[in-house]
Amino acid sequence: GSNVDGSKGVLLYLGNLSGSGAQDATLIIESSDMTHGLPAGYSELKTQSLPEPTVQGVDVFQTLLYSGDNTNNRDITGAGFRPDFLWLKLRNGTLSHKLIESSRGVTKVLYSDSNGVEGTEAGLDSFQSDGIRVDNANDTNGTGNNYVAWLWKANNGTTASNGNGSTSTTVQVAPEGHMSIATLTAPGGATTFGHGLSGAPELVTIKRRDSGDSWYSWMTGMGSVDYMTLDSNAASSSNSAVYTALPTSTVVNGGTIFGAGDYSMYCFRSVTGVCHLGTYIGNGSTDGPIVNVGFRPRWILVKNIGGAGGWVCFDTARDTAQPLDQYLDMSENHAEVTSGLDIDVLAQGFKIRIGHSWLNNAGVKYGYMTMVDVISGFNLPPIPGK
Repeated sequence: GSNVDGSKGVLLYLGNLSGSGAQDATLIIESSDMTHGLPAGYSELKTQSLPEPTVQGVDVFQTLLYSGDNTNNRDITGAGFRPDFLWLKLRNGTLSHKLIESSRGVTKVLYSDSNGVEGTEAGLDSFQSDGIRVDNANDTNGTGNNYVAWLWKANNGTTASNGNGSTSTTVQVAPEGHMSIATLTAPGGATTFGHGLSGAPELVTIKRRDSGDSWYSWMTGMGSVDYMTLDSNAASSSNSAVYTALPTSTVVNGGTIFGAGDYSMYCFRSVTGVCHLGTYIGNGSTDGPIVNVGFRPRWILVKNIGGAGGWVCFDTARDTAQPLDQYLDMSENHAEVTSGLDIDVLAQGFKIRIGHSWLNNAGVKYGYMTMVDVISGFNLPPIPGK
């Protein structure tokens, strides 16, 4: 017989054999074919024996591509849900990344590649039941322009007050527990911010909206007072004026750098079937590390923690062939790059295919966030690599 431990990726073959020499083996996949039936505590290796997923990544995240046509009230559809968070980027030209969410309203825009203040734009008309509605304004639907819209579902715009921290926050938390969108007014000085998740976040980024300041960010694998800035590709630094301690299950610990003013805070954590965050160590080779995240990803963000490097984003909508080599840098307003960084998407994760400082320097730690494509389970087929 065999014993499968899916949590450890172990398939153990068992037999009561003795002596030496050639032996024949028969693979039996139905319990009805077993002479003595299944031993106690064992089950058949088939999808019906797997738990049924309660949520799939496609239920809460989608990538939509469209070409601008210079019209108003244009619906970009195919999400399969009403999104709450839009990350929009022009692919074939220079233009800032636009971050818009339902908590602040569709006219309020932050730019991940800029330390500037919150903008007011008219390019996004509304979040719709199956995607977004865009207008011909602020470079969201220009003729000859190709766009990518990354869409997350949170809580249909419904927010709640959170008093877990010394500074109150207004949070919109996804029911699946993988993300929260928070707005707050900081009093100035070291303080704590409630994030609303059921566990400690593994990615945090905070941006002041009413004054120019960087996107102060933290990822799992970094130290308690370490930070990076989303609007630059600099390596991580240590400064207790930014973060004073690791995030907890209730709060993010902010330092004195968060002066009196208005802020937005985005937090993400790993949830089975939805997303996974973690770290890997580079080996500097084209035969790079395999990063096992437990599912086939459809969106991958990687940042060099130990050195300089862009916030590199791949997805399986823009790039449909292995290896994926079309990427956008979230810290730059540049057009999409179509060569130079290579990864393979696997059934259970991804594999680095280049020795490059942004993805795979030998001995260097990298942080990543992935969004699920689909996962296997009860009566669902096995998921192949891309």
